[in-house]
Order: sequence, then structure tokens, then C-alpha cells
Amino acid sequence: MKNHNQGRWRFWARLIYISVFLFIFNTLFHQASDKTRKNFEAFNVPALNHPGGDARNIQLAAHCHQDDSDYYIPNECYRAAEPIKQVHPNAIVPPFNYPSLWVDFYKVFNDSSEKLFISMWQANALALIAIIAYLALKYNALIFPVIVFNPITLLAIERGNTDAVLLMVVFAPLLLPSRIAHGFFLGLAGALKIYPLFAIAGLILASPHEKAIMAIAIGLLAASPLIIQSALNNSQAIDLQCVSG
Repeated sequence: MKNHNQGRWRFWARLIYISVFLFIFNTLFHQASDKTRKNFEAFNVPALNHPGGDARNIQLAAHCHQDDSDYYIPNECYRAAEPIKQVHPNAIVPPFNYPSLWVDFYKVFNDSSEKLFISMWQANALALIAIIAYLALKYNALIFPVIVFNPITLLAIERGNTDAVLLMVVFAPLLLPSRIAHGFFLGLAGALKIYPLFAIAGLILASPHEKAIMAIAIGLLAASPLIIQSALNNSQAIDLQCVSG
């Protein structure tokens, strides 16, 4: 009983400790403002004047390709970048080079406004911070501020790097007991960016039993149309980049 109570108190101590740093993070970096940009710079992060710079091409591709035209070929709308430059005149939007699933998802909202993009940027940051908080709570709470306030983590957040959502897609399903869910979400992560598919071998080695492997295979099979579409898109994006020099 005594050990049980000690374990419970340790859990709450870790939770409170992490919550304090979550509050600090939210205070410093949650809003998109000049003050937030200066906060990033104080942590040696070369912040841009327009937050989420790495993901602006998703916003712009969704705006300029409502007719489902080829996302990877910039049209006049994309070159003008009107919804972004109206708010950030000096913004430079890179060519779109993600799998098309990102744009397909963004187009569901039918909204190219800065307000929606900032909400997406905040959600992307929340996804990364949430998974770091979970892993720290489970394994070592002391490392939480070291990881969260690391310039590399903060740069990923400031740029809106989509790997933040990717980590959530990869790790969150591990909370579920279903190996089918593990396989499906790993496949989904691979459709969003190909490299998570290399984790399949690790997942199978961690589940060597035949039934577990079969369940993972079923989950991957369910995600296979998305994986195939993503693989074709990635090939096209690489070809276009090679042609452009």
C-alpha cells in the first residue's frame, strides 16, 4: 500500500512539473505575434516574419488548386501567393513538395485565411508538445523542458514543420491495444511522409507472434491506397525538382 501511494505521488509530481513548463511554453510561443517571434529569437531560433514558413506551401496549394489541378505545377495564383502576401508582403513561399494528402486535408475547410492557418500552426505545435509530454511523463519527466525548449524543437514549431503531426500519428496509436490500429496509423504516417514506413520492421520485431503480424499487415493493407498515392506523388515531386534544377 505504501509503495502504491508513493507511486501515485510521484506520478502527480511529474504531472505538475510538466504542467508548469507547458504553461511557460504556452505563454511564450502559443500566439503568432512580433513578441512571439522575439521569444523564439531569444532561444537562438532564426524566426521568420511569417510563422509556419515551411507549411505555407500547403495553404497556398489548397487555395490555388481548388479545381484539383496538379499541385506540383505552380500556376499564376500560386506565384502571386495572394492570401499570404496580403498579410505578409515579404513572405517567400517554397514550391509544394509534400504528398497531396496534406492539401486534400486542408481543402476540406475551404478556407485560405490567415486565421485558419495560424490555428493549424498552433495545432501542429500542440501535437508535438503533447507527444513529448506523454513520453516524458512515462519515462523521464526531467527531460521535458530540455527537449521542448531546445532550439531544434522550437525551430520545428516556428516553421510549422509537418513532422510534428507525423510524430503524433506514429506514437499516439501505441496507446491503443489493437495491432491493426498500429499498422494502419504507421501506414498513414508513411503516406504523409515515406520514411515512417521503415519503422515497419521494428514494429514486427516487437510483435513476433503470427497473429500480431497478421493484424499489423491488415492495418497496413487498409492504409495501402494512401501509401501508393503518396509514393506516386513523391516520385512526381522529385522529378519536378530535378527538372527545375
